[in-house]
Amino acid sequence: MKMSALILLGAILFLSVITACSDDDDLEEYPQYIEDLVCARTNSEGKITSIILDDGREYTPSQQINTAKKNATVRCRCSYIPGKDVIDVHFIEIIFSDAPQKGIPQTYDPVKFFGGWMSAGYLNLSIGIMTTNAGLHTLGFRTDSITVTDGMLKAHFSLAHKQSETDELSFTRNEYLSMPVSEYFFCDSIIFAVPTFEGLKILRFGNK
Repeated sequence: MKMSALILLGAILFLSVITACSDDDDLEEYPQYIEDLVCARTNSEGKITSIILDDGREYTPSQQINTAKKNATVRCRCSYIPGKDVIDVHFIEIIFSDAPQKGIPQTYDPVKFFGGWMSAGYLNLSIGIMTTNAGLHTLGFRTDSITVTDGMLKAHFSLAHKQSETDELSFTRNEYLSMPVSEYFFCDSIIFAVPTFEGLKILRFGNK
């Protein structure tokens, strides 16, 4: 697998959201938006037709939201207020959510680790990339191995990260990543390694 097949963080697509403003903003309370990871479905024109929360609830956006992704289900970070059947979207962006692959180069430049959790068939990560925004970074989810230990089937994955050669470690850019893992639920546990400045951070989900 060539590094060119990995995502370029600088190329993450930001979606445009049409919102309405009130002339009486100073008299109204600021709405209580929820920020979370969601899935969004798009039609043949790239318009988001539905947003699915990780608890399974599905909504129609109250605004028109256009993307470059057509006839797809994409993983997103989203700020929203859910209604009965519709959802008011304040902010939404597509995040990196490629399936894990074998053969991705073993490049493990460190990142900052903020958190990791499972939801809706995804292994989710909150990380920080040290950067000056002077170059592009590459990321990939690497399938390392599936092993049997004491009769337990374990799937091992890791985050591959290549720091740009023209970039320096200046400030932290926060990123959210989601790796689809539902096809590995036949395993007793899923183990994921994140390269950090303190060494490898090992996440374990399922039976130890």
